[in-house]
Amino acid sequence: MIAYPLHLIIGPFVQYPFEKLILKTTQIGGLVFSLFYLRGTAALSLKTLGLKPADGNGTAGLLKGFTAGFVILALLILSLMLLGIYTLHPGRIMTWEAVSLVIIKAVMTGLAVGLLEEILFRGALLPGLMLRTNAATAVVTISLVYAAAHFIDYPPPASPEAITWLTAPTLFLHAYDGIVNPGFFDALAALFLLGLLLSLVRIRSGNIIQCIGLHAGLVAAVKISRYFTMYVPGNRFDYLVSNYDHRLGWLAALWLAAAILVYYFIYIRKRPEHRKATI
Repeated sequence: MIAYPLHLIIGPFVQYPFEKLILKTTQIGGLVFSLFYLRGTAALSLKTLGLKPADGNGTAGLLKGFTAGFVILALLILSLMLLGIYTLHPGRIMTWEAVSLVIIKAVMTGLAVGLLEEILFRGALLPGLMLRTNAATAVVTISLVYAAAHFIDYPPPASPEAITWLTAPTLFLHAYDGIVNPGFFDALAALFLLGLLLSLVRIRSGNIIQCIGLHAGLVAAVKISRYFTMYVPGNRFDYLVSNYDHRLGWLAALWLAAAILVYYFIYIRKRPEHRKATI
């Protein structure tokens, strides 16, 4: 409902697709809802959101998480290249200025996406739900919600000239069609495992600083890989990547499952004194 008045306001100045405008307002609405949800179960503060680490040293956690996320995605891309599913892009400009700009944009985008999504899912929704149920149920539920949210995709309106108050609610009925697409199930599984990994980091650390860094590193590596590499269709290992974006898929799920096992055995099982019973 917010999308239509915004369309009227910005329409005369900016040509912005209405379906993308609905997606942005949906994301903003989700963030606002998550904050109210946490406020309904606990006092809303930087500490309850996980933005205030107990040791006061958030920079180290952010860098540590960013490095881990970047390495996980880099290993995935390297695997895809070794299998011939991806190859180096032959038409990219490789000057110092061009490469530096790509890296800077990738890092900035990663930090923005990591901050927004981690505040929403691991900052507000996860601790809010943990106060209502057990940790396992909360982690699985929020990880499923997190994975499903990536498939929100509004189709363009049938007639851009006839957009009304009812256009966005009508398009909303088809916003989740991608979730039931069998060709996207492997991507959904990979995103679910990513949600599990981020939730484990949140619970163990007691804040979302490392989660933001991990998320940012993954996104930055994706953006950089999109510039330097390209998908090669028709490969015999093509079943390892999803039709969703040709990066996520069963191979990504395998790498994320390995990352979860490594994190569990190194940081949780062998260091029980660092477990966080509550957030």
